[in-house]
Amino acid sequence: MVDGSLSRHRMPLFQRGDTALWFRPVLEFGSVFALFKRRAGTASAMKTLNTPAALCAGRMEYPCVIRQASKERMSVSINRAANISGVVIVVDHARGLAFDGRIGTIRGQDVTLDITASHKLGGLVPARLGRARDIWKRA
Repeated sequence: MVDGSLSRHRMPLFQRGDTALWFRPVLEFGSVFALFKRRAGTASAMKTLNTPAALCAGRMEYPCVIRQASKERMSVSINRAANISGVVIVVDHARGLAFDGRIGTIRGQDVTLDITASHKLGGLVPARLGRARDIWKRA
């Protein structure tokens, strides 16, 4: 390969004296432009649920209805207007799940959350979800 013939796996970039610098051709790793393509189906579709739930923000508990949900986002309608910000926990009464979420937008009584984690409330739960489990058992 020092004589200038091209190999299928490596091609010399340039030569300096006796040493040659090598690189892998772009075709071996795929097209560079494939890095910027949008993947079809990466964002999961929102499903309409309309299930009763409770939103825990700080020490307050707000009854609400989960309107739409996906793996990453959730749209919740609170029964009364509230000034909520930061991290919240949404307790789904029908499915027995608790969702950790970050407030995305608030428009009137509609709140959009970015879901960070979900937990089953049946059985043992971490101490920070004890209140969410109590809310689920009351419902």
